[in-house]
Amino acid sequence: RYFFRAGDGFLELSDFPGIRPAPYLARAKWVQIDPAICQFGDAELICLIKDSYRQVLQKLPKKTQAAIAERV
Repeated sequence: RYFFRAGDGFLELSDFPGIRPAPYLARAKWVQIDPAICQFGDAELICLIKDSYRQVLQKLPKKTQAAIAERV
């Protein structure tokens, strides 16, 4: 239900129905999705979540990134 969205994407997504700034996490650019209201299709949501995963992974230390890459 929550995912990270950096930069202008955070503000753009917050304008869509069913997507709002995540409580307590909005200042860190996380959004909350209400699946009952959200108008995005499954493919679009999967793309947004994968992009979120990539953005969060890039912020981690290189050693942690390597450890995660070994597991995936």
